[in-house]
Amino acid sequence: MHSLRSNEGVSSGIGLYAPALCLGLLLASTGAGGANVYKWTDGDGTVNFSDKQAPDIKAEKLQIDTHTDDATAERLQQLEAAAEANRREREQAAAEAAEAAREKERIEAHCHEARAKYEQLKNARRPQYINEQGEREFIDEAQREKWLNAAQTEIDEHCKD
Repeated sequence: MHSLRSNEGVSSGIGLYAPALCLGLLLASTGAGGANVYKWTDGDGTVNFSDKQAPDIKAEKLQIDTHTDDATAERLQQLEAAAEANRREREQAAAEAAEAAREKERIEAHCHEARAKYEQLKNARRPQYINEQGEREFIDEAQREKWLNAAQTEIDEHCKD
């Protein structure tokens, strides 16, 4: 049983619209077609609405037609279209946020690699690398400085902390 209450004597805020709001919510919950709605005022002066008549209470049965007309159907379509557009916008924003997170992760990984490369070059006694033929080659101090500068440039460009 749906039962909604409202105070008719309220003079500000939503209280002015409470009876209509309560009735509207009750109608929305009853589905399409005609609706059985009962209205009564209790001993405290509170107006009550319900889809079932309470026993031992004299209630007025309201005749309500909940069929929609063309204007209502059109408005409903507009609201559904707006809701769909809002859903698409939220999905797009979520996709963009996910892409930004992936890009941030990629940049952080690149930063980590650049820092590791820099530290390795800086601390190596005899820096070396594996050439294209798979052979180990030692680098001279000039090449080491060049690679250190390149690694520092990558750190400066990609590392924000």
